[in-house]
Amino acid sequence: MEINSSISYIMPNLLIGLCKSSKYLQPYSTIFHEQLGYDFFRLELLFQLSSRNRISPDAILISTKLENTLLFEWTEAVEVSSRKQNQQDHYANVTSSDLANFAAVPAIAAKTFDIVLTLRPSAIANFQSNLSSNSRTFPILELDQQDLVVILSKVANSFQVAQTDDFFIRSIRFERLPRYIPFSLETNQPREMVPFVIQHLVSLLVKREIVVSLPDFCKGFIPAWDLIGREKKSELSGTAKGLINDLVRKRWGSQLAQREGDNPPTWALAPDVFKKNSKGFRKQLIEFIAEVRGETYQPGLDFGAET
Repeated sequence: MEINSSISYIMPNLLIGLCKSSKYLQPYSTIFHEQLGYDFFRLELLFQLSSRNRISPDAILISTKLENTLLFEWTEAVEVSSRKQNQQDHYANVTSSDLANFAAVPAIAAKTFDIVLTLRPSAIANFQSNLSSNSRTFPILELDQQDLVVILSKVANSFQVAQTDDFFIRSIRFERLPRYIPFSLETNQPREMVPFVIQHLVSLLVKREIVVSLPDFCKGFIPAWDLIGREKKSELSGTAKGLINDLVRKRWGSQLAQREGDNPPTWALAPDVFKKNSKGFRKQLIEFIAEVRGETYQPGLDFGAET
């Protein structure tokens, strides 16, 4: 089964799956979670360091068993830009007390930590050279794709914990991923999110839900919602709210949902109205998606797929 090829889609779903013993990622997930004890801590958590710099790792994983924390950064970039250089400078200042005091990582898991870079094959040499010139030894993982197989493996520098180093150096190969994050969190614009927002709205109408709040709505179409950092949650919920508001401003859309409350934003749904003309409403919803995405209307989009 072909999967979304974006590194920012693959990596969070892969890491969450490894930490949740996903059946799609066996036997790797059993080793990583049950034997090494890694749990997923946060996605996109923005926090300040004692150096006064701020960082926002793409993902933070912790293992109280190994007394270790992994801070992941991934990028599609091939060259080390000035922004990436500044980012690495900030990461070089991270301390165990920063993780415990400012990121709320359990102190026992923060005793040792690694900054883990995940790159495409074409970027390895440039980033490795840059790290070496700055006397830094962040572990580097290579994410490669060969036909339908995705391969993640360590290509440079060692992890603080030998068991973790051994796990990644052996490579992870997979063709399927669980979908805890349905789209890349780096591209959380309306055009990327609108299919998932509308699909979830339809699922609520089909289930005959009559009211939904914004937090519950977001949890419904982003299964890993509770793992996401506060600032990123605010961005995502703001985009979702804007899309729903745009929908209910349509004459036909206002028949399906009406704003009912503000704190938090809440909408009253009309499942009976939807049921009476589901075919017509589905067509209009697909047209709405095409409008938001700036694309031509495509009648074949299926709202029946599972999230």
